[in-house]
Amino acid sequence: MQIPATLLAAGIFFALFCNTMRRFLLFVLMSSICLAGHAQVNDMQVEKMMTRRALSCDDIAYNAVCLIPNLYRNNRLDTLHALLNYTERNCGMYEFTFTLDVLLAIKDRNFREAIHNPYKYPNGSAPQQDEEFYKDNIISYLNTYREQADIPAHPGNNFNYIVMAYRDYYGFIKSMASSLATTPGLSSTEKFLLNYYANPNDSTLKNLADSSLHGSKIQSAYADNQKDGGINIAAVSGVWIPTGQLKNLGTHPYLGFLLGGKWRRFTADMNLSISFLNASQAHTTKIYNDSLVTVRDFTGFYFGIDAGYSIAQRKKSELDILGGIAYDGLEVWRDPNANSNNNNSTNNSKYLNSVNLNAGLGYKYYFHTVRDSKKLTRGYLWLQAKYNYVDFHNNGGTPVSGNAITVSVLCGMFGRAHKQYYDQN
Repeated sequence: MQIPATLLAAGIFFALFCNTMRRFLLFVLMSSICLAGHAQVNDMQVEKMMTRRALSCDDIAYNAVCLIPNLYRNNRLDTLHALLNYTERNCGMYEFTFTLDVLLAIKDRNFREAIHNPYKYPNGSAPQQDEEFYKDNIISYLNTYREQADIPAHPGNNFNYIVMAYRDYYGFIKSMASSLATTPGLSSTEKFLLNYYANPNDSTLKNLADSSLHGSKIQSAYADNQKDGGINIAAVSGVWIPTGQLKNLGTHPYLGFLLGGKWRRFTADMNLSISFLNASQAHTTKIYNDSLVTVRDFTGFYFGIDAGYSIAQRKKSELDILGGIAYDGLEVWRDPNANSNNNNSTNNSKYLNSVNLNAGLGYKYYFHTVRDSKKLTRGYLWLQAKYNYVDFHNNGGTPVSGNAITVSVLCGMFGRAHKQYYDQN
């Protein structure tokens, strides 16, 4: 059978085309593999080049607390001192470096009431001891140690390797302090410090008032810390709940602010608040021309002095006894035409007035603390419940005899301008 020339030519062309395509596809595949391998090599080379690490102070502190116990147990004290100097030189004085400096000085029998101030002497192979830095900071570091050393042991913390590292570290510090407490010839100050570091709690800290520490810098610092006060400011919100016939005016929300101060456990503040919203039901009152009007008008004004005393404290919480005296005013009628340009009358409101004597309980929670070497700032939420003794008279109108209950939520801030910045008294 004879094949047509055109068909033969087409077959030859198709065979050549397929062969060319196979070669082209093979070339593309091999090129892709080579390029991928080349990119992978470059990535590995780049990663190998990235050998530098920027250590943050958090990294340094975490590594330090992990390394210190083993360095001490293996008697590598030169390395331990070098680690402390490195940490303080690069990141300043942490509580844990301060505490360890004190314990090592007691161990080496060269303790005195002075310590290296890394802020004043940041460099130098022989750091100078600073008595003022010790006195200005010893109480605050003791209080911080008490807070840090009491890390709760519960399942949630067991999965946090940083929390576990610090928990193990403070266990080591307590053990170290306990073993050093048997050292003969300790001074009264050294005995107190070792006892406190082994048993950090309120009752141990209060031993600073003992006569055996008379004349010591640590007792003087503790006395200064006890006396110090600070400024208190807060935004106030709450609800005014009347009782008795005062219920005729209805329950009302209020807003205000508080400004004052705190001294140890005692607080005294000026409180100004305003109640608002119309009464839930109408009431009658006699106005300036002896006519009776029936309205739902209501505005309350509270201006007075509130006092409080903390009867119990636990870390970030506080339980308070509250009391106060104030002027309490109720605007129960306002002339709707009072703002008219043609109305010049001064008798366009009706007020009921009373002295307010109040007492109750409060619970305060400190949710945020900022500390530095000069001041303490603590943010708090304060829940208050008080009974208010008032004596309003609405002659000729709706009876309003009765008292009131107030429930308040305060969001505020306490600030102390003092070097000993951590108040736990």
